[in-house]
Amino acid sequence: MHDFDIVKETSTHYIAHCPNCSDGKKEPKLYLSKDNGKFICFRCNYSGSDPDMALNSVFENRPDPEMITKSYSLDLIPNLDSEGALYLLKRGLTREVIELYGFKSYFIWGKSCVFIPNRIENNITDFFQLRFIDNGEFRYYTATSTKPLFGIQGLTGTDTLMLAEGIFTAIGAKMKLGHDCISLLGKTLTVYQRMQLESLAEPYKELVVALDAQTYPQSYSLARTLLEMFPEKRISLILLADDADDYADMDRDIAIKYFNNRIKLSNSSDLGFIKVINQFKRKAV
Repeated sequence: MHDFDIVKETSTHYIAHCPNCSDGKKEPKLYLSKDNGKFICFRCNYSGSDPDMALNSVFENRPDPEMITKSYSLDLIPNLDSEGALYLLKRGLTREVIELYGFKSYFIWGKSCVFIPNRIENNITDFFQLRFIDNGEFRYYTATSTKPLFGIQGLTGTDTLMLAEGIFTAIGAKMKLGHDCISLLGKTLTVYQRMQLESLAEPYKELVVALDAQTYPQSYSLARTLLEMFPEKRISLILLADDADDYADMDRDIAIKYFNNRIKLSNSSDLGFIKVINQFKRKAV
């Protein structure tokens, strides 16, 4: 397999420094298809094919073309090894949480990583993410699939459901606050995620927007979306200070203060964006 220096990714391609024309300082211009392993550099036209790069084909479970999402078999994925377990423990996860979320290990492209599945049924998952242990510039790989709500297997049934960005942020929020928390893998709800949330949110009394720092407009917009979707539920909004850690790295006492200072919205209130920001500043931790 080619030794590509992958630095980022899109939903369909990896983006890497070209081994033919780049010294690692130029803007990466080589694109590798996740589906078939074909690649091309848009600077020098270096091209070829590397089937090993098509990671999804290793796990794909013959998806039904009529299905919205793909499915992936876990039969080839090793159980969590000591290196992966140590990485997760250092990130503050407990053994109980590691078992609940079904973390596994994988080794690819010369790197060790933890394999994070979504809900698991009959050893099949509808989505996965690889998180590379070395914390390099290319930190994770995400399945090429319709993006679902991520971390569903971690929901244990509480009165409150929080909506966070990344999976480790969602896990951190659940561990520190005790409330169920789901990952959006972004700052907005996709069409498919909205469909899922309509049924998933049914038993919860309160939905709380809990995005990362420096997301005031996106957090407010998401909260307004939830108000429209669930007019009968309590909708709340947590805004973090610009320099705040996410919930994975935040001290528990600080996380509790942010949660207790959440801003409660309703369709009958006149809390526009500016009023919400001013209210947050008055309650600032």
